[in-house]
Amino acid sequence: MSFWKIIRSLKYTQLKSAALLFLKEPLFIFPTLKATRNSYNVAVKEYPKTHSLNGKANAFRHALWNMLICYECVKWTQNKSKAIAWAKTITDWHEEFSPNKLLTKAMDLQNNAIGRKLFNQIHIKGTKSITIDYVIKTLKNKISTSKKIESISNIDDYTEELVYIENDMILHDGFIIDKISVVDAVSIHKLMTSNAERFQRFFPKTLEKNLTIKLSHEFAAKKVQEFTAKEELLYTIKKSKTNQVVGLVYIKELDWLKKQGEFAYCLDIKYESKGLISKAVKELSIHAFNNLALEILQIIVHKSNIGSVRGKKHY
Repeated sequence: MSFWKIIRSLKYTQLKSAALLFLKEPLFIFPTLKATRNSYNVAVKEYPKTHSLNGKANAFRHALWNMLICYECVKWTQNKSKAIAWAKTITDWHEEFSPNKLLTKAMDLQNNAIGRKLFNQIHIKGTKSITIDYVIKTLKNKISTSKKIESISNIDDYTEELVYIENDMILHDGFIIDKISVVDAVSIHKLMTSNAERFQRFFPKTLEKNLTIKLSHEFAAKKVQEFTAKEELLYTIKKSKTNQVVGLVYIKELDWLKKQGEFAYCLDIKYESKGLISKAVKELSIHAFNNLALEILQIIVHKSNIGSVRGKKHY
């Protein structure tokens, strides 16, 4: 996005208000526009389909915008505190004029603030040692601990974290991918027991741990702990309207030194032939490469699972 496209996108009242702000800090006009352009271009490159939604990619974009405003402005003023204060002023102005719902606005303000905090932390090393690549790397590490919120009060629980409202990984026809949660226990139990005959063959260990609702609660709690510790990552495929779990996708056998992992998955028989697993594996592969710093992902399927074998020949 060019500087002039940024300017032309503003409404008259926004343009007038922005002009008054910049008149107070004319030195920051060029670095702010440069940061805005660069943060947009990076977001498009890293998250081409989801940066404009209300998920993790959007949190990344807002935090990056603030970090880059600080990064560019401090080179002109040599005053970190002044650069950070300006980033708050201009991004607060943006949120004030944006026609967002209250929860969305609160989310954006929180992610803006986290971006400024991150810049303040890394700037301790000195301006010369900070590059845009280093800023992006720092932010990617932070996005891995981001928290999903459902109300403004949730933000108070995560004052030091990036937050998001929606899941970035949208499949199609009302299905989403989400990381495992303890609230998924009952739904996972229903998924496993209603497909017991098939899963006994392909997913026997997971089936065994979900034969009762009590076992499923224990299973979900353990998987949440493993996810947090990055020992094993379990994702659910859900109906977006009801949150019914219709499939599971593991990224397991994680070796963070070799930067590799292995996929394993299962799907409710009623939802086969919709391409859900293929799409889920594709989305999670992009997520793993972009956000988890993995470089190798293997897919292991049982030789008798003909449909899966055929599908994975494309990967």
